[in-house]
Amino acid sequence: MVDNLTIHVEDTNAIVVYFFCRYDISRSFEERTVIGALGRQILRTIPDLSGLTVADKTHLSSDDVIPLLKQAAPSSSRIYIVLDGLDLCARPDRDQISTALNTFQQVWKASICISYRSEPDVTTDIPQLLNTINVPQPDNKPDIEAFIEAELDRYINSGVLVLGNPGLKHEIQDALIKGSHGKFLWVTLQIYSVCSTMTDEEVREALENLPQDLTQIYNQILERTLLPGQAYRANIFKFVLVAKRPTTIHEMREALSVTPGDTDWNPSKLLNDVYQPLKACGCLIVVDEEELTIQTVHPSVDMFILTGEFEAHNPSRYLAISMNDAHTLMLSIFIT
Repeated sequence: MVDNLTIHVEDTNAIVVYFFCRYDISRSFEERTVIGALGRQILRTIPDLSGLTVADKTHLSSDDVIPLLKQAAPSSSRIYIVLDGLDLCARPDRDQISTALNTFQQVWKASICISYRSEPDVTTDIPQLLNTINVPQPDNKPDIEAFIEAELDRYINSGVLVLGNPGLKHEIQDALIKGSHGKFLWVTLQIYSVCSTMTDEEVREALENLPQDLTQIYNQILERTLLPGQAYRANIFKFVLVAKRPTTIHEMREALSVTPGDTDWNPSKLLNDVYQPLKACGCLIVVDEEELTIQTVHPSVDMFILTGEFEAHNPSRYLAISMNDAHTLMLSIFIT
């Protein structure tokens, strides 16, 4: 979207700025970071900044940024602002960002696009801007119905999903269509969860208690995935989260086989089958069979792990992970 917008205005004097909150960079959720990034991008479009009066401070707050921009950019400036992930910020930061964005609209000809999740608790907290237009996601019900049927057929035909009563497939379809609200990821995870059941009764119980949000689904998947490889689970997530590129199967096998601090390499400690420990992560970790790389099934899994949602609901199955812990583990393995 940003690229298309930039091309659209390239023959004008309009300014295009953007900011995407990233789950793996906590500072990206802070109001000062968001407004500072937007301000810096605007200033970069100004040819001559020599006449600006800058506050004598080491760190500028957003309150300092707005007056600075008023000096640099005339009120006639057309500014397009694109924001994503604002719903991930804490309420106080969202409120401050909202105030700053309102100022942008009042001072300049600013058009602002904000993408956010459509859940009620999120929608009510999104900044109230001037002359807003809400564009909901197009209805994809026909697509998701076809997707559910195709996926169920695939799992049944491959023997991954075994049903005693073939008619139960239609019950699964109806429940998933009703609860999906157009979310393909939700459907994919629910089908995976249903595939782990052993009897038709368990299938019906699962359908009666379908988790409504991703956090509940992720917790359910990890609770059910109690395999011998569970001891490796935390480290697997750490390696995947800290890697700057997708980790390969070979790299994961070696990393899981190293004992930090033990400089004596024992080949007998090398995992015979790295796929067994990976199973302990359920479908939250996926393997690209062509590239033979490993990554989480969706960015929301990374946030779920880093925010401690799992151990918060399940203190007996501790899975506390921080980026600092992940970096420390990776560094200790490299040194070893």
